[in-house]
Amino acid sequence: MIGTEKTLKARLLLPCLIVAILLTGCNTLPAESEKHAEYSSLGDPQAALSYSTAFPITSAQEAILRGDAAVAKGDLDRALFEYIRALEKEGADPEILYKVGRVHLARGDTRRAEVAFFMVLKEMPDHAGGLTEVGIIRMRHRDHPSAQSFLSRALQVTPKSSRIFNALGVLEDMQKNHPQAQSNYASAIALDGRNPLYLNNLGYSHYQMGDLINAEKAFVDALRLDPGYERAWRNLALVYAKSRRYSEALEAFGKTEQDYQAYNDVGYVAMVTGRYADAQRFFEEAIRLSPMYYELAESNAKRLVVLQQTAPAAIAQPVETGG
Repeated sequence: MIGTEKTLKARLLLPCLIVAILLTGCNTLPAESEKHAEYSSLGDPQAALSYSTAFPITSAQEAILRGDAAVAKGDLDRALFEYIRALEKEGADPEILYKVGRVHLARGDTRRAEVAFFMVLKEMPDHAGGLTEVGIIRMRHRDHPSAQSFLSRALQVTPKSSRIFNALGVLEDMQKNHPQAQSNYASAIALDGRNPLYLNNLGYSHYQMGDLINAEKAFVDALRLDPGYERAWRNLALVYAKSRRYSEALEAFGKTEQDYQAYNDVGYVAMVTGRYADAQRFFEEAIRLSPMYYELAESNAKRLVVLQQTAPAAIAQPVETGG
């Protein structure tokens, strides 16, 4: 009888144990739909809808190739759709996730880009690209300690990356550590001397320190590499205006804007450096050149009147106006 009871209990418990084991297995292994939902959250619903009738893919590699081709054509929505499909086939591949993050950056979606890059680092903590991009995003958010940590780790992985040295230079400039910033820019230029961005950043670092001679040299070098580099022209114009080389400043500003805008900008530099008579002359010329349209010059001229009434005639301390 006792044996019969034990046998009966065993028969009753066995189905329960099987059910429990099956339920446990479902908890540890996410359903396919849940796995896909994780990756679809990195995508764009509108893009997914637009390409919902796309031909099926047979492999993740096929989707990657389609995504790369879309990037080359500038079709970022299609690229994102294809990379998400690749993830759904392949799983959490760090290189595919990195491509997703880069597409989001190009689309201006920093939040999703950062999510994708953190997923990269979850799969591969020493992924240089993921570390670099997170560091740059953290820097843009003014989270300097976190940015320093990620960029330094990235440099340990790829010690000859001009891009990382440049990013570290920008980070140091943001914290007013200009000599260290210039050292980083110099390292970037040594690795890639054909990139005008690094020379422009080096010049602006010198400009922030008030070293107009070395700032001018760096901006001129940047323009030798890229004569159409608008930011370098504007920064060079700032150097000329602060040095009272007004004709050269007007010519440099004129490379990127209308003549009345150039006169206003030269006047603004003169105003913030305390040269009020010069500022008034340039504002008046800006207004004369465009009396019906150029309201900014009139606003600056009114501000100048207030400054002339309240500030001493001595030259004020330099103030940055752009970069």
